[in-house]
Amino acid sequence: MLVLFLFSMFFTQNALLSVLTKAPNENNLPEISLSQTADMKVVFLGINPEYVDESEFMQSVSRNVSQFAYPNTMKWSLNISTLFHEFPENVLESLRQNAFHSEGISYYNITLLDILLSQLESLTIPTRGYLIVFMWVPNDETNHLWFYVQERPDLFLGRIDYFSGVPFKYWAFPQNFGGMRRVLYFDISDVMENTPIESVVTNTFIDLFNKGSEDIFIDLLGAEDSRMISADIQKYENYKVRILWLNGTENACMQFYSEQIKESFENLIPWTNWMTTIEAKAMDTPLNDLIESRTEELTEPLTYSFLLSNGTMVTIEARRNVKCDFLANSGEHDPLIRFFFDHVEDYFSLTDLEDKSVIPVVFLQLRNDTTFGGTIQASVSWFLQNVIVVGFQGNIMTAIGESGPKFLIHLLRHEIGHWLSLSHHSSHYASGHPKIVCSMSSLTNEFCAFCKDARAKMTFISYYNATVELLSDDQEKIGVLRSELENALEFFYDWEYVNAMNYMVSVYDKAKRQNYSWILFGIICIVAVVIGLALISKRIR
Repeated sequence: MLVLFLFSMFFTQNALLSVLTKAPNENNLPEISLSQTADMKVVFLGINPEYVDESEFMQSVSRNVSQFAYPNTMKWSLNISTLFHEFPENVLESLRQNAFHSEGISYYNITLLDILLSQLESLTIPTRGYLIVFMWVPNDETNHLWFYVQERPDLFLGRIDYFSGVPFKYWAFPQNFGGMRRVLYFDISDVMENTPIESVVTNTFIDLFNKGSEDIFIDLLGAEDSRMISADIQKYENYKVRILWLNGTENACMQFYSEQIKESFENLIPWTNWMTTIEAKAMDTPLNDLIESRTEELTEPLTYSFLLSNGTMVTIEARRNVKCDFLANSGEHDPLIRFFFDHVEDYFSLTDLEDKSVIPVVFLQLRNDTTFGGTIQASVSWFLQNVIVVGFQGNIMTAIGESGPKFLIHLLRHEIGHWLSLSHHSSHYASGHPKIVCSMSSLTNEFCAFCKDARAKMTFISYYNATVELLSDDQEKIGVLRSELENALEFFYDWEYVNAMNYMVSVYDKAKRQNYSWILFGIICIVAVVIGLALISKRIR
């Protein structure tokens, strides 16, 4: 009876495998195309056609763009169309009514502008592409800037920051910006009012369009450093940010907006879940000794101060500085940063350094008279070494009020962004680059549409390649999941990246589970055979 059962089981299994493997021998999985077309809709808003040489513009703007590192490089062909449109009077009136005025400058709310313009049917964003808007704002007040800050306007707008006496208007946005949706805005009012010459205006449009493409089709960090390709192609559904707050000052850690980590990154990559934990400890003796050995007394104090629009001035200073070269290759060779590289397992009790879904963060809260690397706060994210280090003067948590915690969470969001392989946006604003409204470049809780698209595109490619690899060894599985892969690809090609990712993650998980089920089935068969042979052998004896 047992022999008959085993024979029957093997016959059934072999028959099933025979049927499944009668599928074509070639790998008939759909291939993902990395050569795609993006529809680029260019709108000249409030600009008369007589100022634009449309033929010259169409001939001179970029038509082909590459994105990401080999072998996952996407080749984009740009399908460009143009449209002339009057500047809506109701939009201008709303901007004026909601402007923030400081020192003779009118700061218009670009969030409001974007919302109002999005309601115009003629300014809809292409389904598979981006919208570029060149604007001449019909305004008597030509001295204006744009802004977008999630925080209170009276805290940041019109504010001047001073680093050791040198002023920086860090919070003022220039006239070129974008990022909230798949849109770039360029306010070229100054060009139209100062040099309204067709050749000058047209060349300005060409230059801005070409430079803006760098931010629209933004690379991940693997394109800059091949070692970071592993960060480009990471595949996780759950992330855990573990903050270890090491306190070297008499003050305990203050308010910290850790809930914004979850909000920000689940918005950036909606197919993931995030959790943040914080553990506060005093600095241990080895670390404290190392910091003291790297600390220098300053001949002149470093000062950081800011002047609010209401005239309030706040200043903090430091007479000591912890030497730290975190800019050279992400601090790879700095003794203090290397200390955490070498001890991350001990500090966080990590058992698997290859699991980059766990993000260890060290907060170094230094004494109130001490800066970190010559500044009140600085940080480094080193995916390859599995740790983020954030150092800051203790005073920023107390002396500058609510700004301190906001600065700190912004800094951490930025570094976690690097962990996810997001790169800096272009910073040469004076040469015409847009300043993207994105947590990678400005004080906001949101990441821009371009970072979202870049992260989703590469993640999809990574999941797709991994799924194909899982299926390639077993032809019998392809028939089950082929149609689902095709559906995921359709979402991807339609630029429905969130739907594409949700579908792709599901297919990937099914491919993994199928592998396990077949392995388990094989193990059960082997065990059954061994037991059967043992029983047969026993009966024969």
